[in-house]
Amino acid sequence: MRIFLGIFIFTLIPHGLLAQDTTQHYTLQFSSSNIKVLSDAYLHYGSNFNDIYSMFRYDSTLFNERYNDTCYIKTTLRKEFHNTIREGELGDYYYSMEYGFLDAKITKVKLKNEKFWALDIGKRKYKENEEVYQFDSFTDRIFSVLIFPNMQSKNDLKEFLNKYEIGDHRIYYDALTNTFELELKTRNNFVRKTFFPFYPKMEEMNDVEIADMNYEKFKEYAIELSKKEDKFNRDHIKDLVRVKRDQQKIYDKRWKNFQKLYMSEEEKRMSQEDWMKYYQLIIQDEFRAVMNSEPKKGLFDRYLMEMGYRLSEMDLVNPNTNLSLKSEQGFVLIDELILINLSKMYYAHALNSIANNFQLNFTSGDRYALLIKTKTGEYGIITTTIPENKELVELEFKSISKDLVSIEMISKKAGL
Repeated sequence: MRIFLGIFIFTLIPHGLLAQDTTQHYTLQFSSSNIKVLSDAYLHYGSNFNDIYSMFRYDSTLFNERYNDTCYIKTTLRKEFHNTIREGELGDYYYSMEYGFLDAKITKVKLKNEKFWALDIGKRKYKENEEVYQFDSFTDRIFSVLIFPNMQSKNDLKEFLNKYEIGDHRIYYDALTNTFELELKTRNNFVRKTFFPFYPKMEEMNDVEIADMNYEKFKEYAIELSKKEDKFNRDHIKDLVRVKRDQQKIYDKRWKNFQKLYMSEEEKRMSQEDWMKYYQLIIQDEFRAVMNSEPKKGLFDRYLMEMGYRLSEMDLVNPNTNLSLKSEQGFVLIDELILINLSKMYYAHALNSIANNFQLNFTSGDRYALLIKTKTGEYGIITTTIPENKELVELEFKSISKDLVSIEMISKKAGL
């Protein structure tokens, strides 16, 4: 199994949330081809910073976006679409908006010697113990009586009132045809109905005067709706700025501890912005980044496990053996030794007894790889098959500078 990407849950803090830092930093040039892992800090980033957003849940969706999204009733997110509904009074209040059937009175009006059935949305008939939908106050003030040409019976209007559960509405006007449309936002879609408003003074007006009045009425409605939108968005942005400020305070404190605990010295010299670029490149192709990297203990363990090797729980110590490891360049003290059984797909960390002598329990006939790291930071790799009835006494390795070594190189040399 070679694919690393996808096993982490991670959140990227946008650049705008990162604190401004006047300290002089190294500016590192990364590309997806040369990126390598400098420490295991990237593995801990998500678990240290993801919850900052869940601690400060805030919906940044603006007024008009909310109208166009059926997940919202007016500007409130529907309960069934909110995955972290809070318990208690505040949560119940915040998500209490419900759909309702239109609350209006059916009436009959007379205009130009014709009678029309109409809805008087300014005269509400409240239904006890039922959720009802009410228009915005400026809507029913500007368009209090609506005549629907295609619904000209009392039964048509009754059916209309009881057909749609409504969460919001808009009114549109076409000045070329002098027609209005009422758009109703339902649970899953939007429904439009053509109408024209009724005002008693229309009786004394001609068609041009009525068209002019209709335009002025719609203009008044559009201005009121714009005011409502502007107020919502201004208040919303103020709240969002406050939330981001609080998020940033927590982020900055955690960042300092995160640097101290997990980052290499090279990473600590990066700015937050540079480190996030480095992090994103690792996440984009983690396998390549790991293969480019120095085979440090924790990282190489992770690579072995991803390749299917298991950490051995066997007792690797054999007091009756004494294997000496030495460098071709002379005596160098060994700091770490990873013993890898290539035949049975397990690995273990071996302890150095004294002067590079190891008491190890080998299995005859199995093939092994030994990854060596010296006290001076150099590496060595030895591969060998354990002969039958013959004890290993000494193995020699060639030292490789840590600047030249990578997990990919070690993997190829060891035959992993």
